[in-house]
Amino acid sequence: MKNLNLLFLTIAISLALQTSLLAQSKEVKFTEKNLEQKILTYQPLQREGVTKKNFDHGIFILGEVRKDIKKDNLKFCYADYWNLMTAFHSLKEPHEHIVLVFQKAIDDNPESICEYVEAFGEKAVTRLTNSIPEVFLPFYKNCDKLTSVKEIFDPINYAKKNELDADLVQLLHQISEDDQKYRKVRGEVDWSKQTPLDEKNMQLIDSLYNIKHTYIGKSLVGKELESTMWAVIQHSKIETMEKYLPIMHEAVKKGNLSEGTIKLTIDRIYCDKYNYQPFGSQYGGDCKLSNKEVRERVKTKYGLK
Repeated sequence: MKNLNLLFLTIAISLALQTSLLAQSKEVKFTEKNLEQKILTYQPLQREGVTKKNFDHGIFILGEVRKDIKKDNLKFCYADYWNLMTAFHSLKEPHEHIVLVFQKAIDDNPESICEYVEAFGEKAVTRLTNSIPEVFLPFYKNCDKLTSVKEIFDPINYAKKNELDADLVQLLHQISEDDQKYRKVRGEVDWSKQTPLDEKNMQLIDSLYNIKHTYIGKSLVGKELESTMWAVIQHSKIETMEKYLPIMHEAVKKGNLSEGTIKLTIDRIYCDKYNYQPFGSQYGGDCKLSNKEVRERVKTKYGLK
């Protein structure tokens, strides 16, 4: 009997070792040269300590990145690397992989990554400080210099160059500036100052819509300001988002607004109403990712890819 037990124990240990070796064989070592190629077929393991929710979220974001780069003829940009980093965080990928994709993002477009960090706020700063401080902190300290050297937007010349209504462009530019006035300040947002601006902006957007009877997008204010009306709506109440979603959907169909923006709005609405989100854009909290059936139904309804 002892020999039999020893045999079973030996077999069990052997199987465990084989399983461990098999898992290790599936591990992928990403490098600066092979990342873009290997990420196309990468099948992540569910690592120890990764919840099903976080694993599913990471897999979903990874899938969205693949779709985006395939649409762009396999060309990666800073946004793709940023989204990969988000997926890698959810999947608890090795530290060096997260460093790699962040480095590629800031090498491609450091100014836009500074804007991403500011847009996602304290949550992004805390996560990146905790996970990759050696790369993130030196970069983040330099963000003020990077954003200050960007070309100053001149609404008058912009309107003239693009043959747009100068008064409308100036108004949308001011709305855009006010929308970010206290949000882009590092640290906690002073809502006692930002909220009145948000309310004023929403009143202006309502008035403009009542006059124009359409989304104020690319055809009216050009590419630089096409998402201004959306941003104001996104920072308003859920009821307002629901009111304007069909209008923004129409704008997407006409090429006046990018489809990525209304995905964010749809996620906000669904999180509030159903506690799940089709596209996984709302990080943190208890809003889970919807199942594939719901996602496909929403995509079909709004003609999204």
